[in-house]
Amino acid sequence: MTINHLHLKVSDVSKSVEFYCSMFGFKEKVKFSDDFIFLQDESGFDLALDKIETVKLLPQGVHFGFALDSKQKVIELLQSFKTKYKSLLKSSEIKDNGSWGDFNCVDPDGYNIQVYWDVDLH
Repeated sequence: MTINHLHLKVSDVSKSVEFYCSMFGFKEKVKFSDDFIFLQDESGFDLALDKIETVKLLPQGVHFGFALDSKQKVIELLQSFKTKYKSLLKSSEIKDNGSWGDFNCVDPDGYNIQVYWDVDLH
């Protein structure tokens, strides 16, 4: 069994599409309307973005994560965030724990995201 999608309620679908496509490599899969779009990453994971007037954030500590193959790829993505979405970073440096490490950010609506590598998972 594999988890295969995440459905987020967002305040501005086009802003969220730009964010997830430019930072995490998603591409548009199906556009039902300007207010409801499915994106998909290279592994086949679907991200549904659906407009809502008021976003209700998840409880503190609840987040979703993106695993990258290596520390170098995490460093490169952090640099991209510093250039394009610096205000969305929760940490401007990587926490390096040897075989794994991460940085944290939020998306344009404040959903918490962890970006990490873990050699034991790959």
